[in-house]
Amino acid sequence: MITGFADLAVADAEVLIVDDDADNRFLLKELLGAEDYRTVEATNGIEALERVAEHLPDAILLDVLMPGMDGLEVCRRLRADPRTAAVPVILVTAQRGREDRLAGIAAGASDFLTKPVDVADLRLRVRNAVATKRLYDRVEREYQRTKELEQHRDNLVHMLVHDLRSPLTGIVCDLQLLEHEGQRTLHPNLMECVSGAVKSAQVLSGMITSILDVNRLESGAMPLSLMDTDIVDVVREARTALGSAALRVRVENGGGQAHPTAPCDPELIRRVVLNLLSNAIDYSPPEEPVTVKVARRNGNVRIAVSDRGPGIPAEHHDRIFQKFGQVGKNGRPRKASSGLGLAFCQLAVEAHSGQIGIESEDGKGSTFWFELPVREVDSEPSSREEALERSA
Repeated sequence: MITGFADLAVADAEVLIVDDDADNRFLLKELLGAEDYRTVEATNGIEALERVAEHLPDAILLDVLMPGMDGLEVCRRLRADPRTAAVPVILVTAQRGREDRLAGIAAGASDFLTKPVDVADLRLRVRNAVATKRLYDRVEREYQRTKELEQHRDNLVHMLVHDLRSPLTGIVCDLQLLEHEGQRTLHPNLMECVSGAVKSAQVLSGMITSILDVNRLESGAMPLSLMDTDIVDVVREARTALGSAALRVRVENGGGQAHPTAPCDPELIRRVVLNLLSNAIDYSPPEEPVTVKVARRNGNVRIAVSDRGPGIPAEHHDRIFQKFGQVGKNGRPRKASSGLGLAFCQLAVEAHSGQIGIESEDGKGSTFWFELPVREVDSEPSSREEALERSA
């Protein structure tokens, strides 16, 4: 158990001393050796980089003024390499000016020692640098362990969910058959129970599909059937899938007679729109409409779904697109939700090289939007319903 920051600076820590002056290296080595640090030496910048490549030290004492590659360039190269970026670098310099220190900070220095070196100052700064490195290593190990556990969890969830799909499909089919046949033989109260069971099983089936699809999108294993697609038609198909709730949805085509089209997977984008519409309806007062606007914007097609619900505070905007992230009214988690709907939307849109976002203020409703690359084609109304809607 760690009782203090300094406890992380263990005696077997290794410090790399980089200086072209042999006397300076000897002095630093003797002073650190008295504190039980192990030391490694390098006489120039190139040799220092080679030593670090062979084995990562816990800290580096780096002279600034050296022939060839100076200490600032060595520091910059160490910071540019992800493998060595976290190693603390203490610049040892006779330069005391403000500009010199700013140059060291810009190069990535962790700390400074001024020549001639004060013994107590040296030992304190090295101890703190080593403790910082050890703390970073501990956090990194915990982070990697957490990632492994999360991967194991995701694999287990995926396996269980995948195995649940087949028996659940059988349950749904049997319940639907019972619902159909029971209309003639079952009491109305029992029929109501059967219908409720069918709906619940279908919701569960949809949640399983969402989990599997999010997993496939995250791993890049979701196949996309790309085709040139009329986005307004996709929005209307999503609206129709809402059933009676479709009456609350207004579709506005900002492109006039020319429908925007995009090379996309129409079924995947339809599901994105359906998710956004379902959320908007859930959070809007029953008497308020939900508006979908399709328009061209900066070379893209933009689909924006607006509701007149309670809105979402700005501090929750990033969270709502996270997997299993849920935000309900007043920032509280939403009930009866898998928390995967908006995560699926984001992954699906990004798979099309698009962008997704939200514009919302607490108490002022929300607009969820996404954009896809677009090119325009002129099209006439394809149905009587479409013609009537445009004239309205």
